[in-house]
Amino acid sequence: MDATDTDAFYRSFIDHLVDKCRTDFYEERAFSGVWNRNARPDFVPEDHEKNLLLQSLSMDQRRVLGAMLMELYVSGVFDTLVALHEEQIEPFDRGYESSPFNDFMGRLPGNWDWPTDRERA
Repeated sequence: MDATDTDAFYRSFIDHLVDKCRTDFYEERAFSGVWNRNARPDFVPEDHEKNLLLQSLSMDQRRVLGAMLMELYVSGVFDTLVALHEEQIEPFDRGYESSPFNDFMGRLPGNWDWPTDRERA
């Protein structure tokens, strides 16, 4: 893979992670009060217990819990990118803003465009 392809893959991968963090998947599950609609005491009992917990919470508590879960998800993505960078795994060994985890955090709010005037360093 040449440098242009590697950079395109890198940007696409980071953007894919950003998109995953914007889906609100865990927030929606928590807010709805149903973690797994197929769970029963005899089928996926651990998810049935999550359903019971969520249903016992107020809407405000579910909202707070959902936000906490999303923060943990984003933190997990961030920590993974840190580890890839520290281990010098290509193409995560460098980034536009010094590291892939900084690029990820820059892209997350949606107001930072990929630089077109420089390469990753």
